[in-house]
Amino acid sequence: MNIKESYQFTTSILSVLKNCTGIIRDYNKGKDSVEIYKNVRLFADDLLRILEIDIDVSGEENLIQGPGIICPNHNSLLDIPAIFSFPGRKYFGAKIELYEYPLFGKAMEYAGMCKIDRSDREQAIRSLDEAAVRVIVESKDKSLNDSAYLIMFPEGTRSTLPDYEMLPFKKGAFVLSYNKQLPIIPVAGFGAKELVPKKSVVAKPGTMYLQIMDPLMPEDYYNPEDDSRVHRKESINDLLNDTRTRLETGIAELMQKHS
Repeated sequence: MNIKESYQFTTSILSVLKNCTGIIRDYNKGKDSVEIYKNVRLFADDLLRILEIDIDVSGEENLIQGPGIICPNHNSLLDIPAIFSFPGRKYFGAKIELYEYPLFGKAMEYAGMCKIDRSDREQAIRSLDEAAVRVIVESKDKSLNDSAYLIMFPEGTRSTLPDYEMLPFKKGAFVLSYNKQLPIIPVAGFGAKELVPKKSVVAKPGTMYLQIMDPLMPEDYYNPEDDSRVHRKESINDLLNDTRTRLETGIAELMQKHS
């Protein structure tokens, strides 16, 4: 690491400590989830500022009031802090091993992030169901800025394919959307792969571009007169495929505009 990279790394660690401490402090004071979340947003803003990353967001008129599931393509460690930059409170699933870190893990728990045990499918499903109920409850009578959303990356992991090609989608987000009647909000991202490649912890200054696409409403895929397993499976697959198409469209538009 050179001097600048060492500075960024050290300052980022200090920001993690500061904002994790803030989450735990506010939780112990009995503050509500809106107040606790402010520390999460501060951390994301701090990190992007330290790394000299600008976020350019288009399509904000498509961001409907929560609850909902935000489905982005996944390219970089920057994806989550970048998504925190537009309105609303966002919660994501994190593997259970991250909760073993004393300060960081407790802060994620108190901030309301979703604990996922990848070795226990039933636990993972139960945890996501609970998170969906929470964003539904927490969005009631809230403004757009305070609405709650789940972030679910349908690829499951970061893609290293060329030209921002996406990996095959997993069905979890779409099953949850269908079962809980939560809208899917596709968010196309471009630029992060060049700023922080996979397996790298060093960021280059630059701009990441996000485009919020038209939401997909699960009721458009649901037929109350047909509750058969066949219809359910077809509807979930249609929801998945339509989300992928919208993301591919958004990525292509961003690449054409900003390459």
